[in-house]
Formats: sequence, structure tokens, C-alpha cells
Amino acid sequence: MKQPIKILQVEDLETDADLINRELLKSKLNFERLWVSDKNAFEKALNDYSPDIILCDHSLPSFTSLDALQILKATGKRIPFIVISGTVSEEFVVNMMKEGVDDYIIKDRLQRLSSAITNTLAKAGSEKEKQRHTELLIKSEANLRAIFNNTDLSFILIDKQFKIISFNHVAEQFFKYQYNSKIAEGLEFINVIHESRREFVGGILNSVVEGKKADYEISIEKPANITLWFALKISPIMSDGKQILGVLISIENITDRKNTELEKERMTTEIIQHNKNLEQFAYIISHNLRSPVANIIGLSNMIQNMPGLNKADLQRCIDGLALSANKLDDTIIDLNYILQIRSDINEQKEIIKLNNIVRDISSGISLLINQEKAFINTHFSEADEFYSIKSYVHSIFYNLITNSIKYRHPLRDPVIEIKSKTEPGKFILIFKDNGLGINLNAHKEKVFGLYKKFHSNTDGKGMGLYLVKTQVEMLGGTIDVKSEPNQWTEFTIQFFIPTINN
Repeated sequence: MKQPIKILQVEDLETDADLINRELLKSKLNFERLWVSDKNAFEKALNDYSPDIILCDHSLPSFTSLDALQILKATGKRIPFIVISGTVSEEFVVNMMKEGVDDYIIKDRLQRLSSAITNTLAKAGSEKEKQRHTELLIKSEANLRAIFNNTDLSFILIDKQFKIISFNHVAEQFFKYQYNSKIAEGLEFINVIHESRREFVGGILNSVVEGKKADYEISIEKPANITLWFALKISPIMSDGKQILGVLISIENITDRKNTELEKERMTTEIIQHNKNLEQFAYIISHNLRSPVANIIGLSNMIQNMPGLNKADLQRCIDGLALSANKLDDTIIDLNYILQIRSDINEQKEIIKLNNIVRDISSGISLLINQEKAFINTHFSEADEFYSIKSYVHSIFYNLITNSIKYRHPLRDPVIEIKSKTEPGKFILIFKDNGLGINLNAHKEKVFGLYKKFHSNTDGKGMGLYLVKTQVEMLGGTIDVKSEPNQWTEFTIQFFIPTINN
């Protein structure tokens, strides 16, 4: 059941108050009434009674309806106010309505009172609800604006024609510093992004205005090999009727997170490679040490268990022992050298001039180069410096250059091409020669193995490429090989340059 309407009646004459009360009783209104007749009682009733509507006589001994209206306004309360009085001029009625009176009833026409109260309360309720919604909207907009402008995310709001409606400060800074462009309301969003991405982004926006969502990552290359990463979320803005109103684009800087992911991947790769190296090292120790040790044991047993050996046989056993011991010693020296290489990774890094590395190596093996009529051609104009461990880089160059000369083709002079270049996040070295080549169909998995040789007519232990691969990987790089037997061999080394978050 609805609460009764609380009516505050302001009237100095009891007979007029009763007359109005009788008219109210004849109506179907559910009401309760408080009658006051002076200013003090009126002010008290406003505070204590809290009426839903006020019915006020115009002419009172101590104050008028206009005075009562001003008192009501001073309280800041919005209570519907109806004036009830005798005959007055039309001008007076207009003025009272301008002051804020909701309605005016002539005392000899009280039959309209019930409908006037109902209509006035309905109108007041509608205005009150509208005011409430307006206040909520203002509050909601203020909260949204606070979030919009106090976040690390870039927000851009565009309409269905892809024109910018609104954006926050972070978005403005993003386009200023990452794309060197300026965004403004009314501009077409496609025109403020980098030209290379317009076709891709345009396709995504077309799918979003059809109701789809899009999440993807982009990278932006900056000077000094800096790579920044951003996550984009593009979502349709829809009405309650599921109609597309526009598109919201958010951009988050995820460079720190991405670098962490890349570092984890790098560490995982290193751990896997380290385990493979340990397995290979264990195999080398088992395989390469077992044979000379077995020979030494066998020859020692022969000498001990056959005391009647003649001098010649004894000498052959001693020579065999010496040979096996030397092989064992060579293997141990090789393994120690490999271990030493792995322990030197903490050596200080520095800026390395590639031309200087090639010049120093060429000077050191000048007799070999002259003897074999070798040519070394370098192409370092694109990238002539590299920040790394100099001894490692020198060793890599040395082994690849000497290998190219060692495995030269007998029918032509050796020519070695060395080239450097850069790609986003990478420093690349390419070594190519015109030598004997390698049959990769047969030896692809063995190329960088220790003691692996693919040409029997050349000297060498088969350690060079193993050392190259070991040192490249210790520097955080990778090496790959391509070859055509009897034609050429090409080694491509990629060093991954760490990204820096600005």
C-alpha cells in the first residue's frame, strides 16, 4: 500500500482550512494533512513534518505566499507549492509561476484541487527522477573521465567511420613519441598511424564494426637497437539494442613483460643447449679417453704377464704405450682447452672493429695466405662494429678463415667473403668460401661436432667448427650452415642484441 501524501496546508482562517479539507476528503487521494497558520509554524513544519506538497493561501496576516515560497527556497528543498487564494489578476498568476509556484487554485474552484495535486506530484516525481539520472550520469562520467585520464593505458574512442571522438593524455603521448604524429578529435584514425600498418589496422577495424574483437601485439623499433612492445585491444561499443556505436582502442606498453618472456625463452634455450653440451662432453670423455686407456691397460698387462718377451716385442709394447699416452694427453689438452673457453665468458666486453680483427688474423697467417693464394674480401659498410668479447670474436673469425683455406678446392684459389649486417634486434655475420663444401644430406647433424672431419685428405683434428659453435652460443648467438659439395660453404651467425626499455 502506498504511503499517504503528506500535505502541509498554510491558511489563517479555520473555515477556509476546513473547506479545503472537505474538498480533499471528497477526492480519492490517500493523504494526511498538517494545518499551520503563521510563519513560525510553517518554518517548523518544513523541518519536522517534511511534507510532500504545500497548499498555501496567498494573503496571510503576517506573510504572503510569496514569502512562504522564499522561505522554502532558502531551505534548499524542492517541495511542490500550490497557491490557493481568491480572485487575482492574470499578471499576478504569471509572476507567481515565474517565481516557482507549481500551480494556482481559486478558492471558488476547489474541484480542480485533487487533479492539481496529482499532476503536480507526478511532474515533481518525473523531474526528481530526471535529476537523479542526471546526477548519476554526471558522477559516472566523472568516474570514467578520472579512469580515462589517470591510467597507464592509451585509450582512443572512434566512431563507425573511424573518426576520432575522444582520447586520453597517454594516447596523445603514445602517438607523439612512437609515431611522431598528432591526434585530434575529428581526424581519421587510420591517418595518424604509421603508413606501413594502415592496411592491417583497417582490416581489423572493419571486422570490429561487425561486432568482433581484436587482440594483438606490435613492436616498434627505436634508435640504438631499442625495441618497444605494445598490446592492443580493439573492441566494439554497443548499445543496449546491440547496435555498433563506435570502437574503443586500448594500447598497453608491455615492453618489460615481453623482455622478461624473451629472457625466459633465452635462458630455457641456454639450459637445453647446456644439457646437450654436457651430454656431448660426457660422450667425448667416454669415447675418446676409453680407447687410449684400453690400449695402455692392454699393453701394460702384456708386459706384466709375459716376462719372456723378446727385446723387439718389448720395444713395440713400449712404443704402443707411448703412442696411447700421447693420444690420451692430446685429448685431455683438448678438453681442458674447451673448458677454458667456457670459463672465459666473464671477460670484459668492448667495441670491436671488424676490419681490425680481419687485419690482425691476416697478418698472423700471412704465410698461409700467400702460400695458398687466398683472397679475403670484407663487406662491413653496413655494420663495422660489434660490442662483444674480443677474444671470442677473434677466435670465431680465425677458425672460419683458416677452415676455408684448409678445405680449399684443389682446382681454384680460395676466396673468402665476409659480410656484416643488422636487422631489428640482431647483428649478423656471413662467411662464404668457394672450397670443397660439405655434404649436408649426410653430415648436417655432425657439422659442429667435436673431432668431426668430412674430408680425409686434409690435416686437422675436427675441433674448429665445434669451437666456433661453442663460442657463438656462449655469446648468446646462433650459427647455421649451407653448402654445395665441391662448390661453396656459407656460415651465418646471428647475435641477438638485448632490447632496452626507455
